[in-house]
Amino acid sequence: MPCGDGLLVTDRRIDKQADRETEFLELVSRTDMSENIYSNEMSIEELNRGDKVERVVEIYENQLQTSYTNLTAERDQLQTSNTNLTAERDQLQTRSKKYTLCVSKCIKGILQGWRIFNTSLYYVSSEMKSWTESRNDCKKRGSDPLMINSREEQVFINTLRKDQMVWIGLSDGETEGVWKWVDGSELITGFWRPGEPNSYGDEDCVITGYGSDPVKNWADFSCNNQFMWICERSLLSPK
Repeated sequence: MPCGDGLLVTDRRIDKQADRETEFLELVSRTDMSENIYSNEMSIEELNRGDKVERVVEIYENQLQTSYTNLTAERDQLQTSNTNLTAERDQLQTRSKKYTLCVSKCIKGILQGWRIFNTSLYYVSSEMKSWTESRNDCKKRGSDPLMINSREEQVFINTLRKDQMVWIGLSDGETEGVWKWVDGSELITGFWRPGEPNSYGDEDCVITGYGSDPVKNWADFSCNNQFMWICERSLLSPK
């Protein structure tokens, strides 16, 4: 091949490479990254070097990676927000169901003669039975014998019993001196009459209303004695 022809081929290859570079740079210049590429990322000297296309590609890839990272972070935040909203929705639905159940229990209980205090319903018997028989009656009514957990509740019960001595769900039948409620929990705060409990004989069960004090009026009696009783049913229980 003549020397002149070789130079001509080389010039054509250079022209084609230049055309490809020009097309690529025009494509990049139409994106919103062109300003960063030319003004911030690359100097005029870099653009004039032979590796300018590779440099532009590198910058373009870095910016794409940054955009991808930001979008991934936003996606994760949205997923977290969605999870939190779902949890809040479930909590509201649970509360709504409990509220509906509570209202239903209140209406039904009132119609059946139960009284309401805080989150419980109370039923006062109209006859007398032993402690065990009283407990069985409460079970039949879907409840337990009365368990008093606060001074406020003790005062309320004092008005509810109408001067009658009534069984409560407390005994030391399992271990002498260890007083437990019918749900198995140990007594923490008691409202005993002075001198009680005295554990005289087989006095393993407890009544409230023994004496004139409106608060400190618990006493232990034989479980076979006959007294009225009070049943208690929680408005928050699923039953």
